[in-house]
Amino acid sequence: MILMLKAIIFSVVISYGLITIGLVERFLWILAVLLGCIFFKNENIIKKSKINKVTLGIILGYFLTIVSLYLIQYKISSDYIAKNYLLNEKTAVILVFKGEPPTYDLPTILKNEFDYLSKYQYLNLPFRLFKTKLTYEKVSSISDSYYYTELKHLLQNEFTEEFKFYSSFINTRPYFEEVLNQAMVDGNGRIIISTVMLTDSNDFKKINEVVQRVNPIQHMRVVKNTNPLWDSDELSRGCVNWLNGYIEEDQRSNVGILILGEKYQAGLEEKNYIKQELLFREKVKDMLVQEGYNSRHVQHTFLDKRLVRNELEKLMNHAVKDIYIFQGTSLFEDINYKIEIEKILEGIDKPRGVEVHYITGWQLQDGVFNELNKRIKLLNMQR
Repeated sequence: MILMLKAIIFSVVISYGLITIGLVERFLWILAVLLGCIFFKNENIIKKSKINKVTLGIILGYFLTIVSLYLIQYKISSDYIAKNYLLNEKTAVILVFKGEPPTYDLPTILKNEFDYLSKYQYLNLPFRLFKTKLTYEKVSSISDSYYYTELKHLLQNEFTEEFKFYSSFINTRPYFEEVLNQAMVDGNGRIIISTVMLTDSNDFKKINEVVQRVNPIQHMRVVKNTNPLWDSDELSRGCVNWLNGYIEEDQRSNVGILILGEKYQAGLEEKNYIKQELLFREKVKDMLVQEGYNSRHVQHTFLDKRLVRNELEKLMNHAVKDIYIFQGTSLFEDINYKIEIEKILEGIDKPRGVEVHYITGWQLQDGVFNELNKRIKLLNMQR
């Protein structure tokens, strides 16, 4: 029994060593070495009975780690909202970004994992966290906070003092549910949810689920939504203008453009949000052709190693010297998506003189601001 208890403690320390960072991580690995020496120094674990106890202890320690991780995840708190709360005539506009934690913040990342994973996927949670930790170590930090703040500031300046703008996120703090509650606590009589998202994806559905669960209507709030931006001419025009900034006008017919979509899965084409994404990419392609780009040199495909390489080979066979690649699937630059693209491009065998450029940032242009500004004003007229 004592041997099994030692194995449980050792397993928990090792598991937390894998998923923590900084001084805590170093301390846990030193502790694991010391515990290993102390616990097993005089133990003859070659015997079958002892091997079974150690194995069972390690497994129990692993499951104990998963249970403890569930307990330390970030919890959303909400203030009590009285149903007879005195409302004001102001309108809250909640901007909802996808977002992700700017640094490896374990409680926040745990909340996201538990929100998206099935119960069976909990079993490999420590390994998923370890992989996420390695990703953050590669990029140091992830932050578009300047863009979020600037967009909110620009929109606030477009409206009167009767409007109060809030920023919220799906995958980091402050979470949308927290901000929705705060907007009601502040007494805003009308709430406009402005989703800064391209398609009707799972993230958008999650927003609707939160609204249904919080149920602002029971607190006498009027709630409206601007919907995803995939059908926006402003957005596609902003994307084209951004790309034009990289390419001289007299070179447009000689370059290759590859617009990447969602990670490929069988049957993905039938999903509604993928159809919206495809329509957006087609619109961008049509606008690029109108701007002087060669239609044969502008392609789009899913994010898949084989598909991407096939499209690049086709473009290279057309004798283009410069190929520009960007993602057209989201208004958010997911770090894992970016790393996967870079891995695919590292293995590309390019002819001499051909350059492949992976570029990002079209979402940060004026198109998003212009479209949100227009949609918020339109909803405000529909009182």
